[in-house]
Amino acid sequence: LFFSVLMVNRWMPAMLALPCLGLAVALVVGLHHQMNWSQLQELMSVEILGKGSVAMSRSIVVAIFGGALAQLVTRKGITRALVARAAEYGGDHKVGIGLSMLMVVAISFTSLSGVAAILLVGNLVLPILISVGFSPRFAGTLMLFGVALGGLVNPLSLQIFVDIFKVDFTDCLRLSTHYLVLLGGVTLAYLLFQIKRERRFAWASPVPTEQPPPVKWWALLTPALPLLLMGPFHLNPLPAILLSLIYGSLTSQPRQCLQNLSQAVIEGIREVAPVIALFIGLGIALEAFRHPLSEAALGPLVAQLVPQTPTAFVLGFTLLAPLATYRGPLTLYGLGGGVAVLLVKSQMLPVTALLAAFLCLGQFQSICDPTCTHNVCVGQIVKESPERLALHALAWVWTFVLLATSWAVWGQGILNPR
Repeated sequence: LFFSVLMVNRWMPAMLALPCLGLAVALVVGLHHQMNWSQLQELMSVEILGKGSVAMSRSIVVAIFGGALAQLVTRKGITRALVARAAEYGGDHKVGIGLSMLMVVAISFTSLSGVAAILLVGNLVLPILISVGFSPRFAGTLMLFGVALGGLVNPLSLQIFVDIFKVDFTDCLRLSTHYLVLLGGVTLAYLLFQIKRERRFAWASPVPTEQPPPVKWWALLTPALPLLLMGPFHLNPLPAILLSLIYGSLTSQPRQCLQNLSQAVIEGIREVAPVIALFIGLGIALEAFRHPLSEAALGPLVAQLVPQTPTAFVLGFTLLAPLATYRGPLTLYGLGGGVAVLLVKSQMLPVTALLAAFLCLGQFQSICDPTCTHNVCVGQIVKESPERLALHALAWVWTFVLLATSWAVWGQGILNPR
């Protein structure tokens, strides 16, 4: 909570707060287990700092080359050409453009995931939204909603719930489909409300009037090419990005292909340097929360707070939803992975109820957790802090959690014995 307050109020940057958070957790857990100085030093330096600093190395490499591709399509005028064409054909139809871009993001993330996909889709969609009058914060938050919508039916995203709760995949997919409808309704309400609000206060960015730069039409395929390679062709993110880099260099300036590639990589590293630093800190925090000693110390405390009546279930998980952020005990991508296993073993709640709660709170974490990698990447693209994007979406996502838990309890009867 202490470090969360520091990050939310921007008193301490997340790239410093996260490793400090991980070390603080390791220190408290080590003292709780009465470690001596040698054991404590081993825990903090080797287990947490050593392993944590490279825990997200794959995401760091993907971020570097994803940033290189973003630099290539930006410097060669591909992004400006797409943006100018979208502004030309979109006009003042902000609702239609917002819905279409939301659908593009949601459909993309039914099969895609990871940092590379966020960078590629974000660098394609977000400039278009901003160019037609969406404020950067509005555009970034709308994309986060789209990512969450697609993730609700993404097989890879759902597999972690199936593995932890040992349920049938079709049952998990059925529940997530219900959540998809509820979150879609909340997202549509957010879109309409925010468009009306920005028109009233004139906070939106002006639509650019410059003509599209002279870019060949086949070069405009460069930003979408990795999506095609990773989606239908099931190529891994890194080779998909590298092939797209080569394609973009050849179609934009074939005679300067190697020079453009090297320059894009250098500029890409410079552009994503804050993201890389944040990923290192995030890996340290993750290692601290995932450590068996942390689970053993904190799991029983969380188990004592589990609500068991229908009303307590709805109100409890709704009010405790912020514990799904900052890698807390109610997210499977943090301390919650171990907590969920402990709760399943304790049999305090039906497995379907635990699945419904953690799947619902997963969307809270996906949209409102400033330490999520895709929140960081989206914030980097729109030049907004992840904390401000999270606060902007907080009320809407909290509404979804209330609706989703209520539907699961009284609409699906998840607490009823079977």
